[in-house]
Amino acid sequence: MRTPVFTFLVCIGVGTGLLWSCHTQQPATSLPSDVQVLAHIGEQPITVGEFRYLYEKNNYADSTLYTAQNLRDYLDLFVKFKRKVMEARSLGYDTTQAYRAELAEYKKQLAKPYLSVNALSDRMVKEAYQRLQEEINAAHILISCRRDAPPQDTLAAFRKIQDLRRRALAGEDFGTLAATYSEDPSAKENRGVLGYFTAMQMVYDFETVAYNTPVGQISEVVRTQFGYHIVKVLDRRPNQGAIKVAHIMARFPEKATATDSAAAYNRIYAIWQQLKKGASWDSLCLAYSDDANSRDIGGELQWFSVGTMIPAFAEPAFQLKNIGDISEPVKTPYGWHLIKLKDRRPIEPFQEIEPLLRQKINKDSRGQISRTYLIAKLKKENQWVEDEKVKQLLLAMPNESILRGEWNYDRASKDLSKTIFTIKGTPYLLKDAAVFMENNQGMGQRPGTLLKNFVQELYEKFVEQCLIEYEEAHLAEKYPDYAYLVNEYREGILLFKIMEERVWGKALTDKEGLEKFFANNRERYRWPERAQVSIFTVSSWDVLQKLKEEYKKDYYFDSDLSGLGQLQYGIKQTLPDSASMRTLAQLLNFLRRDTTSLVELSVSYAPRENKQIAAARLQVLKQQLTNAGIEPLRLVEALQPIRPSPEPKAQLTVYGRSKKIMVQNFNRETPLSVQLTEGLFGRGENALVDATEWKKGAYELQATGKWHWVIIHEIQPARLKELSETRGIVVADYQQFLENEWLKELEQRYPLHLNEHVFNQLIKKRKK
Repeated sequence: MRTPVFTFLVCIGVGTGLLWSCHTQQPATSLPSDVQVLAHIGEQPITVGEFRYLYEKNNYADSTLYTAQNLRDYLDLFVKFKRKVMEARSLGYDTTQAYRAELAEYKKQLAKPYLSVNALSDRMVKEAYQRLQEEINAAHILISCRRDAPPQDTLAAFRKIQDLRRRALAGEDFGTLAATYSEDPSAKENRGVLGYFTAMQMVYDFETVAYNTPVGQISEVVRTQFGYHIVKVLDRRPNQGAIKVAHIMARFPEKATATDSAAAYNRIYAIWQQLKKGASWDSLCLAYSDDANSRDIGGELQWFSVGTMIPAFAEPAFQLKNIGDISEPVKTPYGWHLIKLKDRRPIEPFQEIEPLLRQKINKDSRGQISRTYLIAKLKKENQWVEDEKVKQLLLAMPNESILRGEWNYDRASKDLSKTIFTIKGTPYLLKDAAVFMENNQGMGQRPGTLLKNFVQELYEKFVEQCLIEYEEAHLAEKYPDYAYLVNEYREGILLFKIMEERVWGKALTDKEGLEKFFANNRERYRWPERAQVSIFTVSSWDVLQKLKEEYKKDYYFDSDLSGLGQLQYGIKQTLPDSASMRTLAQLLNFLRRDTTSLVELSVSYAPRENKQIAAARLQVLKQQLTNAGIEPLRLVEALQPIRPSPEPKAQLTVYGRSKKIMVQNFNRETPLSVQLTEGLFGRGENALVDATEWKKGAYELQATGKWHWVIIHEIQPARLKELSETRGIVVADYQQFLENEWLKELEQRYPLHLNEHVFNQLIKKRKK
C-alpha cells in the first residue's frame, strides 16, 4: 500500500484545508438526531451522525468545540471534502480493482482492535510489565517432545523428565543432570544455565513457571512447544534497564586455538594499555577494532537489555558503573573486547511502554492464548452450532496423502452438501471445509505428524477462519464507530486518488500551465537584498591570525588525497599498475567535483637510470593523464619535478582553491578548531552578518566565547526570483490555484442544501 494506516489520514488532508486528526477514535455519543438529514450535497444526503463523528474527532479536546462559528467553519471544509469524493465516485474511481484491494487491506487493519479479547489482553500487558521489573537467572533441563507427538512418545518423554526432577530433588547436582541428559544442544557447554532473562524473552509457559519458582527451588514440569522442562531458579534481581555501549574487538577464528586466543588477547591488552595512558578511544577503535560494522562510529552498538545480548558480553557491560568507564579485556565466543559505557536508562513508565508490550504480546506465545479466547467468544456471540456427525464424516475423508500435500477430496461424495456448522443460522457445508483442507494441506505438516492430529488441526483453522470472516463482515452492525471509520478510509482513498490526478500530479507535469502561473504572479516571488558571505568561526585569536595568513593563498594542499597519489612504476614500465589505475579513477572523480583544483606532478629515477629517462617518463605521465580526461592546464610540474629515489615512481599531489580544504587542514591538526559557513543571507537571517556594516569587506567579531571572521564578498540587490530558484514554492501555490478553480466547478455540480433548522438544533444540543 502507498501509505501506512496510521499516517494515511494526515496525507489525504494535504491541500484540502481539512485537518484530519490521528487521535484514537472516540466512542460515538448516541443522539436521537443522528439519523436526521443535515444537508444534501448534490443528491447525496448527509446525516447528523456522519457530520458529528468527523467534527468531534477533528476537534477533540477543543474547549470551544460547539460554537456556531466553529461548526460553520468546519461545515465549509466538510462540504469541499465531500464534493471531491463525490466527483471521484462519478468518475468510477471506486470500481477499480486497485481501489478495492487497498480498501480491503485497510479494513483488515481497522478490524484488528475489534477482534481481540480486551480484558485478557489488558491483564497480560500488566502482567508482562510487572515481570519486567525483575530479572531471573535460571537453569533448565529439556526433554524434547512435539505437541503432536504420538501418545507413547509423549508418555516416555514425560516419565523421563519426571525421573530427572525426582533425582534433582533428591540432591543430585542439577548442572550435572543437565549436561548429561538435557536435550537442549547448549546444555553440555552451559550445564543448563540460561543466564539472566526477563519478561517477553522466553515462551510464555516457560517464563511463567520461572517467575513462579522461588530462588534455589526446582519447578514442576512444564510443557512448551519444545518439549518438557524443569527449571531451577538460581537468582532474581531488579531489572537493570538498558545500556548503550561501544566496544573495540580483537576477533579470533570460529574454531580458535589457544594460540589464536592468546594473540587476540595480546592485541586487546595493548590497546587497553594505550587507553589507560589517555589515548583516544575513537582513534584506536578506527585503527584496530575487528568489528567492521561499528569501528567507523567509535564502536557504538545499539541499546540492549539483559537477555538480548550473550551473557559473556552483557554481564561485564552491565557491571560498568559510570558513563565513560571502560572494562578490562572481556572474552566472548567471538573474540576479546574492551567495552565502554555510553549511556544507561531504566525501564520506561507503563504508559510509554504499553503499546510496545501489546504489539509483542500479539506476536509471541501469549497471542495464541488470546486467539483461543477470541474464538470461544465469537462462537458464543455468533451462535456457532456444530453437527458432530458431519464433522466426523469430514475428519474421516483424508488419507495419508494429505501429509504429503497430495490429497484431493472426493468430488462425487454425497456428503458434500451436508451442513457441518452454522453461524447465526448461516450454513457452512462439508464441501467448504474439504476445499479449505485441500488448499491448505501443505500448511505446517512436520515429519512424524499423525494423520488424525493434522486433519483435526486443519479443521480447527477452518472454523477459526469462518468465525473471523463472519465477524469482520458484520462489524459495522455491532460497532457504529467502526462503520464511520471504514467510510472515512473509503472516502480518504478516493480523495487521495482524485487529488493526485487533478491537483498534485497535474501541478508537477503541466509545465506550460506552471510557467504561465509563474509569469502571472511573478511579483509574489522576490529575493530581498542579500549578502554573499563566508563565516569562519575559530577557537582562539591565535588560530584566527593563522587562518587569515593561510587565506591569502590561492591553492591549498589537499591532505585528504595525499594517499591517493603514488603511481608506482617498474623500471621498464611506462604505465601505472592496476592499483594505481584505481587511484587514478578516484582522482578523476575528485577533479570532476572540484573544477578549480590542480595536480602537481613529479617523478623519480632509480640509481641505474638517468634524468633523461625520468624526464621522458614525466612527459608520458602528462600525456596519460591528459588522455584520461584531465585538462592540460590543470597539470603543473613541481619545483623539483625530477628526483633520485631507490625506486622509480610518479607522485601526484592535489591542490585546491576551495576554502573547505584549508578548513579541513586546520581541523586535522586540532579537531573543530575552525568551522566554515557559506551562503547568501538576507537581513535578519544570520546574527553575525547583521552585526557587520552590511557592505563588502572582512569583519572580526567575538561572540559566544569564539572569534568569527565574516567576509562579505558582495551585496546582491533585491530582485525577482527565477522559476528554477523557487520551483517548489511555485508548484505548491499552483496546486492551491488548481484546487480553488476545481472547487468552483464542483460547487456548481454539487450544490449545498443545508437544513438550517437541524443545523441550529445541533448547535443547541451540543451547547447543552
